[in-house]
Amino acid sequence: MRTALKTAKVFFPTLLLAACASAAAWPTDADRAFRNGDYEQALALYREAQERRPGDPMLVEKVAASRDRAVEARIYAARAAVDRGDHAAARAALAAARDLGADPEAIAAEEAAVSAREGNAGDVVSRARSLLAAGRPEEAERLLASLGDGARGVPGGPELLAEAREASARRSASDRAAAARATLAEGRAALERGEFGAALDALSRAAPALPGEAAAFRAALGTALRARALAHLDAGRPASALWFARAALSAEPAGAEASALRRRAEEAAASAHGASLAVTSITDGTGGRFDPATFRDRLAAAYGASAASPLTRVVSSGKADAELSGEVTFLDVADLPVLRAERVHEVLVRVEVEPNPDFPLSEMELEDARLERRDAESAYEAVKLELDELERLGGSARVRVSDSWRYGPYNEAAYYRLLGEARRREAEARAYVDRCGRVEDAARQRLAATPRMNERRIMGRVPYVEETIGRAGAARGTFRLSTGASFAAEAQHQETDRVVRGRPDAGLPDDPAALPDPGRMAEIVLGKLAAAAAARAASLMAGERRALIEEARAAEGSGDAAGAAERWAAFLLATGGADLALERANAARILARAFGFDPLALPGEGGR
Repeated sequence: MRTALKTAKVFFPTLLLAACASAAAWPTDADRAFRNGDYEQALALYREAQERRPGDPMLVEKVAASRDRAVEARIYAARAAVDRGDHAAARAALAAARDLGADPEAIAAEEAAVSAREGNAGDVVSRARSLLAAGRPEEAERLLASLGDGARGVPGGPELLAEAREASARRSASDRAAAARATLAEGRAALERGEFGAALDALSRAAPALPGEAAAFRAALGTALRARALAHLDAGRPASALWFARAALSAEPAGAEASALRRRAEEAAASAHGASLAVTSITDGTGGRFDPATFRDRLAAAYGASAASPLTRVVSSGKADAELSGEVTFLDVADLPVLRAERVHEVLVRVEVEPNPDFPLSEMELEDARLERRDAESAYEAVKLELDELERLGGSARVRVSDSWRYGPYNEAAYYRLLGEARRREAEARAYVDRCGRVEDAARQRLAATPRMNERRIMGRVPYVEETIGRAGAARGTFRLSTGASFAAEAQHQETDRVVRGRPDAGLPDDPAALPDPGRMAEIVLGKLAAAAAARAASLMAGERRALIEEARAAEGSGDAAGAAERWAAFLLATGGADLALERANAARILARAFGFDPLALPGEGGR
């Protein structure tokens, strides 16, 4: 009874562990099948695992992925079978894909293609001819295309396919033309209502399909926009006029009258709202080594990069409609005081060689390791011989050993006890031989890494002089905007370098000076001044642009809608890109209501 219970204690846990291992192996086996490309096997295993762990989100994803891959594989197999002419195999593959859970519509489309290839090509061509005669060229084209190269074997098949394609193209062009005419009609109605944005959009959509009919509408729209621009110019609202002139150019990109009107409106807007930036005088302290025009160009580039604005121009001469007067003084480059320091350079005088006392110790260590390994090998051989003898005598279990053998008369229990002890000693002796071998290898490596002789490097100290030289420059300027705001800017720059006169006899190389020459220092300083002045001018001009916002809001409060629109229009012209982005979006919405189009939506105009 106790034996049975003991067996049960061993058997049932083993059975339980086997069951757990089997359950845990489901996803693992499925993953392996998925990696090997056996998607249907993976799908079956994943579904079995899903039954054991319902609701597991990872198993849900894996079931879906393996099902999709299996369906794709079956569909590709069906298409390959069709290309081989094996239509039965193609249908079987599609049926298997349907059983796996494929989209029924997709399988129906694949089966229709198989039917077209499987059936009589002549019947398919006849059906296509009937569809074409019934005014359904698109369906006829799709049916003939499903035959592939099979249409060539039917008389009139290729010609019928070309005819179907031509009829489909004509119908498509006719449909596009009809849609374009409807769009032009919408554009004309929008133009009559004064909705210029909708009219411009209708023109852009209809022109590609009906270039001839769109030309008349283009001219009418351009004329209306130019008339609005002229009216704003006559009323003293040049910024509003400029936006209408730009809209006219969007309608008539090659229109000479619209181009001339835009130039006229730009000049008037710049005169009324713009601020130009110019340098009128420069005091050059470099003795003529630096061209003042270079500074003006740097200032123009820096300011333009800081605030690109259609109404803020940087003028590189002393003449401008609204000048910024200023004076730039460049303080000449000066050498900084020389700093001298005494240094010491280490130099190798000689190298002395003496025996390394560690080398003979390493040799002795290696020799001891070799002797110990040899003794271990001898002991192992003796134990191995004893084991071999015992194993040989145990080969005839029923033969008694003579009385002269040292183990005495044969005894089975004693024999196996001695045999076990001999095997244990043999294993221990073999392990000891391995340890001795590793000790010998380590001793050999230490000896190889130990030099026979030691070198002693005798160093000397050689004094030398190190000099630190420097060069510095500064510039300042005063500027005044045409709006009356004034500001000052300054810039400084200095560089230092170490200079050492070499000592070839002591192995000390030269370290010559590498400072910029005075002309280069002047360029650096004036470049910094240009950047500082441009940043300050941009900040002040941002204030001027915000003043336009305040003026626009004041005009709105007083009921002056036209004056408010003019200020908002000038504000949009004086800003660009990400500059005051929220205010620009608000201004565009206001002007879209006032002008009938969104200024920022004009191609090539609003975004700059």
